[in-house]
Amino acid sequence: MAAFQESRPLTSWEKTERRVLTVMVINFAVFWVIAVILGGDALNGSKDAGTYYIASHGAERAVHPLVWYYSLIHSSVTLGSFLLFMAYKVLVGVLGRLLG
Repeated sequence: MAAFQESRPLTSWEKTERRVLTVMVINFAVFWVIAVILGGDALNGSKDAGTYYIASHGAERAVHPLVWYYSLIHSSVTLGSFLLFMAYKVLVGVLGRLLG
């Protein structure tokens, strides 16, 4: 029977990583709720002759330009922060194996 390993205290860097991940999860939840309420997001939408569309699953909906720009910024930040965090974790893992 395997015994549980004793847990060690988290380093300040590990605490920071957990905080960043928590903020990212909350941000994604907020993004998802807003996208559901609006009926889509600007990354899937488009602009055409001064009309701004958000889209989800192929269904487009015209929205005010400010809503479209908000959605574009929020969805870009959400996706970008996720990609940056994943790249960071991969880099730290690779460097950890190479150096340690």
